[in-house]
Amino acid sequence: MPAPRRRNGRGSLPWATHRELPPLNIPEWMEGARCRETDPEVFFPPQGTSAKTAKKICMSCEERVTCLDWALETGQDEFGVLGGKTPPQRRKLKREALTAAAAQEAAPMEATA
Repeated sequence: MPAPRRRNGRGSLPWATHRELPPLNIPEWMEGARCRETDPEVFFPPQGTSAKTAKKICMSCEERVTCLDWALETGQDEFGVLGGKTPPQRRKLKREALTAAAAQEAAPMEATA
């Protein structure tokens, strides 16, 4: 099937080139994740709707903890259910971790003072 074409004012040109796309860098742990067997839309529920179905799938996945760690480490704070947590839940976890780290950093200073 030929590439789709669109007009650019100078005639029709293919908008898709024949370049190869770079391979997706899918972490190895994702290969066995339960979400790979499910429609991705489940993990991106519209705002104001329940994420219960996605969380249920995550809770039964053996990669949940790895997924959550990955989401926190890579700044996945805006969209989707990852590691069984919604974006607000992941942001809260990050804030709590930063607060705990700051408290630990300050504790040695207080001990020497």
